[in-house]
Amino acid sequence: MIRMCGAVGSIASVAAVLVLAGCGQDSGGDEQTSEAAPPPAAAPCTLLDAAAIEDLAGTALEGSANTINGTDLAACRYGNLSEVGIQVARVPANEWATALPAAVDALKKMPAGAIPPGVVTQLEDAAKLIDEGKSIPADEACDYFSTLLEVQNQPPGSTKSVTLYPSARAPKTINGQQCVDNTYTTITVGRPDIATTPDLKTKVETILDQLK
Repeated sequence: MIRMCGAVGSIASVAAVLVLAGCGQDSGGDEQTSEAAPPPAAAPCTLLDAAAIEDLAGTALEGSANTINGTDLAACRYGNLSEVGIQVARVPANEWATALPAAVDALKKMPAGAIPPGVVTQLEDAAKLIDEGKSIPADEACDYFSTLLEVQNQPPGSTKSVTLYPSARAPKTINGQQCVDNTYTTITVGRPDIATTPDLKTKVETILDQLK
């Protein structure tokens, strides 16, 4: 397992698309087994029904089509994540892979020795293809997602991460991400009472499972 405790903060700038999990935070991990082709991307504002939105946010919210910050990935945003809000997206994994160059840039800023050179080289090769205008097959993209999870101290083959951000002690948002069936899904919930709502993490995990 790759270890990089203490260096996670440098990845925070690409939090919504890349896997970011602080050392010591509780992140779930599932083993990757499927090689199915990715389904067509659903309109992001159809992914959650009114009951799920109210369950996650604690109140009814209206959604609007948006994009994940710093990317062209389609998302739906409900409310305001810095206050009370939700952001959700589900796209083919090869579209998520277009963010790999940003991931490599973040990893290169880590302290010397924080990440094995072989891991950086592997991701650099993929990022180079993206920079050249080429695409990465969806199944390979999920492999790179798992590699990033491993960098975050999850077991090899993990496909899911649910993270309290910026810290488990004083969380402002919960970010859940997964890459299964060649499809990348992310959901972020912002609430001022996350620290006193322990079942919210489980609810995010449940929604991710439902969106597989």
